[in-house]
Amino acid sequence: MIIPVRHQALDEWQINMVEIDEKIRWRRKIIGSIEVNYSKCPFFTEYWPELKEIFNRDYKQLIDLNMEIIRFLFRVFEMERKILFSSEFGLTSKKGELVFDICKKMGATTYISGISGKEYLDMARFEHAEIPVEFQEFHHPVYQQRYSPFIPCMSSIDLLFNHGPNSKHILQGVGVETIESIFT
Repeated sequence: MIIPVRHQALDEWQINMVEIDEKIRWRRKIIGSIEVNYSKCPFFTEYWPELKEIFNRDYKQLIDLNMEIIRFLFRVFEMERKILFSSEFGLTSKKGELVFDICKKMGATTYISGISGKEYLDMARFEHAEIPVEFQEFHHPVYQQRYSPFIPCMSSIDLLFNHGPNSKHILQGVGVETIESIFT
């Protein structure tokens, strides 16, 4: 999904301040695309009305829309997690330094990073602070989709509309085969 945003000067740019550009009609395109591609899926009618309502609400900032979608997905995937925003910590660092500063602020005993963290984290800082870094490599679950062959890296709603309440178990890798490497 592509949500049009207003462009800001780079020196003023903060991800939590990005505004949606309402001059561009994006809702109808996204809603129509989801309906065309997923309306015949087994769990579409169970989840679509609430998700469609989320897309139809007015949002000034992209983070507000994103957080509504994330909260919806957390609930339907039965993932109870506390959400913290880096902006709440009053830190001014950027990128890898920001990650390190958040770990320090939170009293982290281990930092679990995506595989791309190897490219930007200052490993020496983590080692000096005695915060071990573990790199998690995602192994994509293979699940039944409406069409064949299986296409990895689809939106989370692809899994949800195809498997409904069982999506949580698929995400956890329970009883499913996985693709070991997608981006090599």
